Parts: sequence; C-alpha cells; structure tokens
Amino acid sequence: MINKRRLLTSALLSSSLSLFSILLPIIVPEADAAEYRIEPSIMVSEEYNDNVFLTTQDRVFDYITRVRPAVHFSSKAPLWDWDVAYAYDYWYFARTSPSHNDTHTVGLTNLTRIVNDFFFLALRDDYTRVSLDVTRDFAAQSFFVNQTDRNIGSVNPYFVLHSGARTTVNVGYIYQNTWYKDSNAIDKTDQIGYAEMVHEITSKLSTTIGFRYTQDKNTIQDFRQSDASAGLNYEYIEGSSLYGTIGNSWMDFENAGQETQPFWNVGFNHKFPKFSFSFQAGLRYVEDPLRVMRRQDQYTATIKREIERTAYSVSAGLVEYRNAQTKHLEDTVYSVGGNITHNITTKSKVSLDLSYRQLVDPINKTYTESYLSAGRYEYLLLEELTLALEYRYTNSYSPYIFSNDYYNNRIIVEVKKVF
Repeated sequence: MINKRRLLTSALLSSSLSLFSILLPIIVPEADAAEYRIEPSIMVSEEYNDNVFLTTQDRVFDYITRVRPAVHFSSKAPLWDWDVAYAYDYWYFARTSPSHNDTHTVGLTNLTRIVNDFFFLALRDDYTRVSLDVTRDFAAQSFFVNQTDRNIGSVNPYFVLHSGARTTVNVGYIYQNTWYKDSNAIDKTDQIGYAEMVHEITSKLSTTIGFRYTQDKNTIQDFRQSDASAGLNYEYIEGSSLYGTIGNSWMDFENAGQETQPFWNVGFNHKFPKFSFSFQAGLRYVEDPLRVMRRQDQYTATIKREIERTAYSVSAGLVEYRNAQTKHLEDTVYSVGGNITHNITTKSKVSLDLSYRQLVDPINKTYTESYLSAGRYEYLLLEELTLALEYRYTNSYSPYIFSNDYYNNRIIVEVKKVF
C-alpha cells in the first residue's frame, strides 16, 4: 500500500511539473523580458503518535507515514506577476482506520497590469486545512481532528488614481467565495466595493481614509456591512513606527435588524539597539467556520532579539471573542509563548517552541488550559537535502469539559529534498 501511494505521489509531482511546462509559454509570453522560477520539492516523514484522535480515554497510538510532494512557481513579466505554490499531503496510518488521510494546499496570487499604472486585476486562491474552532488552533495539534479543508477564491479588479505626487486613490470591486469541505461549516459569498485614499504628508508620515461595502450571502443569515475608517502611519526613527486606524461598521442583518460597532487597530514597533518591542491592539471581525463571523478584541505584546547565531522571541496576549450581533462576551483567551532558534553550525540548527493558553468560557463558567511544546533539530546532509528530528507535546486540561482533557506525544523523523 505504501509503495503504491508513493508511486502515486511521485506521478502527481511529475504531472504537475509537466503541466507547468505546458502552461509556461502561456503564462510568460515575453520570455526575454520575464523572470520565472520552478522549484519542486518532496518531504517524507515517519511519526510515532501516542494519541491519534486526541481522546481522554481509549487512547490510540499509531505509526504515521507522511509524503508531501510540492512545487513552487513564480514569474515576473511586464504584463503580469504570478506566484503559485501547490502541495499534496498524504498520511498513511499503520494501525488505525481509515488507513489514510490526505489534503491539498494551494496558494495562488496573480497581478495583471491591464492598463499600466491605472487598471489592475488581482486573482487569489487559498486552499488549506483549518481548525473548525476559531478559539483553538487544532491544526497545530493534529492532522485532522476538529478540522476541515477550506478554499477562499477572489477576483479583484481595481483602479489606481494619482492625484499629485503624494496622493493615491484606489477604487475596486472584490468577488470572494469561501467554501468548506465539512458540511457543518458555513459557505459564503461576498461582493465588496471599496475606495481608499492614501496621502503622504512627509516621507515618514502618511494618512489613509477608506470606505468599504460588503454584501454577504450564506446559508444562515445574509447581511450587509458598511465600513468607514481613517488611519495614519508614522516612522519616527528608522526601523520604528507608530500606526493607528479607527472606524465604524454599520451592519444590517437579514433577520436580526441593524447594529453599529466601532472598530480600531493601533500599535507600534520600536527597535532598540539589542532587541525590538512591538505592541498591537484592535477590534475586528474574523471568519468563523461554524458561525459565519465573530467579533475579536485582541491585545498582543512581543519582544524579539537576534544575536549572532541565535534568535528568540517572547509574546503575551489577550483575545476576547464576542457575538457579532449582540456583542456579548463568549470566550476569552490568555496566552504566553516563546521561541528560540540557534544555528549550531552552518549545516545544523535547533529550535524550541513553548506556549501556554487558557480558554475561559464565562457563560458556562468553565475553562480549558493548553500546554504546547516542540523541539526540532535540522541537519543539512547534502545540498538542498535536509534531515530533521522533531518532538511535540500537547497537554489540554479542563476540569468540567471531559473532551478537552487529553495529552499527546509525537516523535517525527523527516527528510526533505528541494530540486
């Protein structure tokens, strides 16, 4: 079975490369003036997992073989720019049923200059696997538990108008379609019209004024949303900046009347001689696979430092999730985490990630604590051939929610080749 699957993935990679070679003359018609690159790769790993389904009892261990062929294509030409990344992920489970799981990852961006410096067309597509729970990132804990495949595709024609040397106005339309593989998740279609004016007061200070109208169609409740905002960005010294945006949303829900809500995003990045510090705070609306959208209030602080062969970062945050219509508080997430990466030699490096999250449910008066840690060692065997050894540990605890009380150990050996 494994050999057949590996032959299938190899054939898929070869077919992808052949397809790119056929499309290349079409995508890049002016070969002399264009720059393009094709970078195929393949990753194979073997994993020991002592709790495949993240269960409290009846824990199941397994040996998991993963094969991930991928290709990255990029092109820059006078008419358009392309950036396409595709990967096929396949997992084979030696003991559990079903014996296999697979998904695709696609990232596509295109910018076409229809009329130079005036009329543009932007295309985007993002296919990936995401967590069904917007408050917990299950994709960091498992291949498939509480997750679904999602595709977001958009078409964005827009105009760029120059009013003087320092003022630019963008006017455009976006058609965006969001699809989920899981039948419980909510598909949606958005039609968006927008206008934005950016004015550079000085080389370090700029202001932005914008308006955005969204018409959302989904199977739960259609709505219309109008956003008006104003913001500024100020680089007070090289490498350090202060920014802020404030606005208001007017929402008209099909069956629940109208709501109004201010939104904002402020923060700064300051670069000290030996480290950098950043802070961000804001209120916005985020995608929720099971509820269309939720309001998110977020506050995050991060410290980063790089010294010779070592880089590290420490962050702490508070995130509140509220009902988009009633604005009632539903979940609060407190988090703290850190990362350190050290280049042992020119061919080897080691990294360590640690994080702690507490998810508080004030409505049901309960909470869930999560501890996640990961250690990874990489060694460059040959040119573009990397061997890695990784260990991941997850511990989730809740005194009242039985399904959130589990732990998981994963040991992974990985080989990756870039051609």
